[in-house]
Amino acid sequence: MKRQWMCVGMLALVMAVLAGCVSKEYLVSTTEYRSKVRTLGVVPLLVDTNSTILHPERSAVIQILRENNREKHAYLIQKLKKKEDYFDVRQVAGDPAELFSALVSGSTPAVQKNDFYRGYQFNAAAVGEVCQRNAVDSLLIVALGGAQVPMTHWDRTRLGYLSTEYNVILASAAVVSRDGKMLWEYNSSPKDPFLELQYPDFDEAHYNKTNDVRLKFVSLDGVKRILQKTSTSLLNASVIPEVYEKLLDDVADHMKLGW
Repeated sequence: MKRQWMCVGMLALVMAVLAGCVSKEYLVSTTEYRSKVRTLGVVPLLVDTNSTILHPERSAVIQILRENNREKHAYLIQKLKKKEDYFDVRQVAGDPAELFSALVSGSTPAVQKNDFYRGYQFNAAAVGEVCQRNAVDSLLIVALGGAQVPMTHWDRTRLGYLSTEYNVILASAAVVSRDGKMLWEYNSSPKDPFLELQYPDFDEAHYNKTNDVRLKFVSLDGVKRILQKTSTSLLNASVIPEVYEKLLDDVADHMKLGW
């Protein structure tokens, strides 16, 4: 009897470990996910033009994002293939703007546990059509969108700071099956956004001898430089810019199914 209880205990421990190997973003069991997603189609990175992007040159920022997003999903595909969780991971062809309009039927921005959250809804018929056209079971959809989130920025002396809402670009992702069911969902942390569109001008306040610190928008050239900056480290040479590498590595890591 004692040995029997020991076996039951060990089995429970193993099951707990296995359950812990699946990230919390999965909305279904590992068994159901594997049955629905043998071949995964990865959609080009999308831009949510309906989101909160307050930059005075809003259209130009959206265009810069679209231009720099091009072909970045190829890196994500290679990362997912190396994890060997799928029979195949394939690139989905199509114009990102048209894909967003067809696939996304709406979104619900909200704050949960002091974190910004954007839940997307998807058009089941359009998802099914894209899956059939590309011979895949489900789609991985990654979208970049703007939001106003509370953040704290410190000045260079680390003595002064400004806590307020900043306009940033965040990432959301989802795996959607060909019948329109969401199987996995991811939201990047607003505490570490994909791109910050605003910054506090502490130097201006310092030289004007005022405590009134103004928020300013990053210039278009600044946005381009941020999106195109690659690592200069000889030990960590990157094939894509740092902001994309960080985001896509995080998405791939959160998608790890485990055993």
